[in-house]
Amino acid sequence: MKYTFTTLVFLFIANLGFCQTANISGVINAYTTYSGHSNDTVNVGSTSGFSAGDKVLIIQMQGATINQSNGSSFGTVTNLNNAGNYEYTSICEVLSNQIVVTGVERSYTTSGKVQVIRVPEYVNAVVTGSLSATPWNGKRGGSKILHSKS
Repeated sequence: MKYTFTTLVFLFIANLGFCQTANISGVINAYTTYSGHSNDTVNVGSTSGFSAGDKVLIIQMQGATINQSNGSSFGTVTNLNNAGNYEYTSICEVLSNQIVVTGVERSYTTSGKVQVIRVPEYVNAVVTGSLSATPWNGKRGGSKILHSKS
C-alpha cells in the first residue's frame, strides 16, 4: 500500500510538470534559410533558436514560373519548380550551420526561397498577447506556426 501511494504521488507530480501552462505572445517561431541538404543533414544560414528535439517545417516559399505574355493566360503557372513543397521533421542534432533531422523526403529548389521554421509544440498554451511572425524579408519569415501537442 505504501509503494502504491508513493507511486501515485510521483506520477501526479510528474504529470504537473508535463501539463504546465505556457503563456505565449509575440514571435514564437525561429526562422533560418535553407541552402540544401544531403541525406538527413540540412544546411542552414543559422542555427540560432534551434535545438535537438524541436519540430521544424521545411518550406519552399517561391520559385514557380508563370506565363508572362501579354494575354489572357498571363499569370498561369507553367512550372511549379517545387514551390509550395513542405514537410515537418524533427531535429536530432544541431551542428555549426547544419541541423540533422529525422528525414527529408521532398525536393527543394534553393533559389525558390526555402526556409526552415521552428514549430513550438504546446500541451497547454494561453495566448497573453498578439502572436506575430517575423516579417518576410525575401528569404525567411512571414509565417507563424504552432502545434498543439496532445
